[in-house]
Amino acid sequence: MKRELEKLIEAAWKAERDGELWKESAIDIGYIEGQKRLAKHNFEVAQRMNALNKANRPQKEWEKCPDWVITACYYSMHRAVLAWLAGKGWKGRGHEPTLGKLIEILGEDQPALAEEIGNTVNEARKLRNSASYAVFSLEELQQKVDLLLADTATILKKLGVV
Repeated sequence: MKRELEKLIEAAWKAERDGELWKESAIDIGYIEGQKRLAKHNFEVAQRMNALNKANRPQKEWEKCPDWVITACYYSMHRAVLAWLAGKGWKGRGHEPTLGKLIEILGEDQPALAEEIGNTVNEARKLRNSASYAVFSLEELQQKVDLLLADTATILKKLGVV
């Protein structure tokens, strides 16, 4: 996994060179608060969809959607990463470069935490890609949801969203 995190940091460096990841001259509090609000919102949506998915008697016309729970969890984490980066004065585009920058910055003072967060968010990113683009049974995806919800709550806490 360590090499995967190194590749994310390399993606951040490339994004910096290409102008897709940049240091702001001032910290944008409104942007940070907006990203935190969206992180919380996505997590709440994931929790509510999961509750409907698990209901013995689901709402009329409700189709189980663990793929969307996974997507909402990942985007909750991604928004938390963007908020954390903005708190350090950074903004950028792209999922891999922004996660790589978080790993790089956080790794300077807290390498174990940087690795933990990097691994968790990166695994969620890959799961989100699989849930969105691969063919899985709903049951296979649902088996991954409870752990992902717990991981999302942990990431939001560790990145200061909640």
